[in-house]
Amino acid sequence: MAELGRCVVFEWGWQFLAVVAGATVVLVIALVLLARFFKLNLPSTTPDEGEAKGITLKGPVVRFLVFVGLVVAIGYAIYFAYDKFHASYAVLFNSTSAPDVNLESLRSKFQGETHATIIISDRAKAFSVAGRYEGACPPDFFESICRQYSDRLSCNASLLDRTLTVDAK
Repeated sequence: MAELGRCVVFEWGWQFLAVVAGATVVLVIALVLLARFFKLNLPSTTPDEGEAKGITLKGPVVRFLVFVGLVVAIGYAIYFAYDKFHASYAVLFNSTSAPDVNLESLRSKFQGETHATIIISDRAKAFSVAGRYEGACPPDFFESICRQYSDRLSCNASLLDRTLTVDAK
């Protein structure tokens, strides 16, 4: 999920995360108000003004179960949405079908599929890659290449500027 979060920032920017954070705050406030509406605090067992009162747990227990059911339903809906969309897009490259592919040609191929800016330094443009690489988005894809060739390549990601720079060491 970490790769998906980074890709969300790369693709949609910090504003999108601000909207998600705002929606989360609204959801928490709604759950608190829902809890207050159902009055989930159990009644006191101390008698009021000296008279003994019978306590039944049916009302609070039923309200508590309804509240827990709503929370579970909301959690399941969030999980279902994530499960449906987290793998709906991925970048995959396998060099067995196209051997000796350089980084500049890969950048040209995938730059149109991202809102992030991918910069390949002049020293790294002719660097050839071999193997199978995948990522949740194009910047994540290039970072997987940098991890594979960590002794010869470096990737510098700037989430604020939404840029990824690949450079040869």
